[in-house]
Amino acid sequence: MKSPDLFLLFFCALFAPRLAAQAPDAFAGLTEHFHRLTDEGRLAGTVIVLEQDDRVWQDVYGFQNVEEGIPMSDRTLFRMASMTKPITSTAVMMLVEEGRLRLDDPVDKYLPAFAEMEILTVDGRQEKLRRAIRVED
Repeated sequence: MKSPDLFLLFFCALFAPRLAAQAPDAFAGLTEHFHRLTDEGRLAGTVIVLEQDDRVWQDVYGFQNVEEGIPMSDRTLFRMASMTKPITSTAVMMLVEEGRLRLDDPVDKYLPAFAEMEILTVDGRQEKLRRAIRVED
């Protein structure tokens, strides 16, 4: 798979909630686009899920293993590797642009489990953080 196609797949995943507002028409266009890329051999397969309120649109297409002809399913597991970092960073910056998140906010404002976070020191002791972990960290 070429990296621009991989980027396009992840980029579309970021905007899936906005597309859900226009579903099912937008979903049909999205699935048609990715089916074409798969049929052209540019993608092995795709799984697209859009959710809006109590409605869910899902499409699974292509192969999880092209060489062996194993079809993609809604239970197929994917190795994301380090791709989660740029995806998460993009999503965070979108929230910053929308004013729903600030980079200097403490992480525990959004994830309360981080409020009591401790670190492991070099000598093996646990100690409390000296300052709150911020979103920008």
